Amino acid sequence: ELPREEHYLICSPWQTIQFAEENTWKIKIAKETYLRLGDLAAPDDLQIFTDGVEYNYRNKLEFSFTTNESGMLSLGFHERGSLWKTVAVPGCALGTNSINTTAPAIVTWLQSQSITSKQMKSVIVRSNQQGQTIAALFLKDRLAFSSFPIRPPEWLGFQIYFSNPLSPASVPTELVYSDGDVTLTDDIDGKKCRYGLLSFFQINVPVFLKAVSDIGTFIEPGSKVVDYYSGVGSIGISIAAKCSELTLVENNNEAAAFAAENITRNGLKTVKVSGLAAEQEAEPITKESVVIIDPPRIGLHKKMVEVLLNKQPRRIIYLSCDLATQARDVRLLTPLYQPVFWKLYNFFPKTPHIEGLIILERRG
Repeated sequence: ELPREEHYLICSPWQTIQFAEENTWKIKIAKETYLRLGDLAAPDDLQIFTDGVEYNYRNKLEFSFTTNESGMLSLGFHERGSLWKTVAVPGCALGTNSINTTAPAIVTWLQSQSITSKQMKSVIVRSNQQGQTIAALFLKDRLAFSSFPIRPPEWLGFQIYFSNPLSPASVPTELVYSDGDVTLTDDIDGKKCRYGLLSFFQINVPVFLKAVSDIGTFIEPGSKVVDYYSGVGSIGISIAAKCSELTLVENNNEAAAFAAENITRNGLKTVKVSGLAAEQEAEPITKESVVIIDPPRIGLHKKMVEVLLNKQPRRIIYLSCDLATQARDVRLLTPLYQPVFWKLYNFFPKTPHIEGLIILERRG
């Protein structure tokens, strides 16, 4: 299969693989990863879910800046393995169509401002399922602008930040400009979920909804649930109606604030938010609890594994964006827990990344 874009090796090196073959390889890689790093034998019939969409699925993209062959300011991606070399790109085939409209519009405006790529760090554009976008520009220098973008209705809001040039990351050091609404709302299983530009929110919502549905089958009515690394509450609010008690644990202040707002917006009376780090919040877990964990790529903190082994909830639902750390963590839990359900999700088509769900039941 021919790649769709010249820069495919940077963003999605599997553009050259047929989609059916990609899914087959992801199952093989997952089985090998679980066995090698977790001593875990995944089922022979391990399944991977996909909604069949190969491109235009990412609802968030971060671009750098560079100049193109014509010497014009352009969007860019860092070349793999390099912090400094940037390749000019017109957009990205993984991003939603609305992102690929908003990002070039920002470049067109910047070209009118006579600003160089070296004065800027990045632009982040985010979209929802309705095709609305929000965006933020991160500057290395404190710049003056003669005008600002005229946003079409679907581009809801735009912010400009001065970002500490000593850090390569897009950190919002100081807000320079803000226009419009800088939040988006998505429908998650019939519930309205609001989030911001920098909040953690799932990149591929349609496939995420299938994972949420699968998780929901392991939540019996009346369950007491603790949802760790909950972000803005996207998993928790979808299962809240089944829970007699639900605690969302999230130590990112912005995400925790959105989680609290989403609870209120959806009229969820049995849900509360804890702002502690996961490993510091053991109190809500009882032996009758169901625990949901959806950690970042680094997986569980050692102390979090200790919390789970000490408190021994009856069920652990572990959704992971890094099968290597998931395998490591599940291996540590297997003295007391038995995997009873496994499933993969192709959240990131045309890339090597795989999402995995393992349901663990307490032994005995």
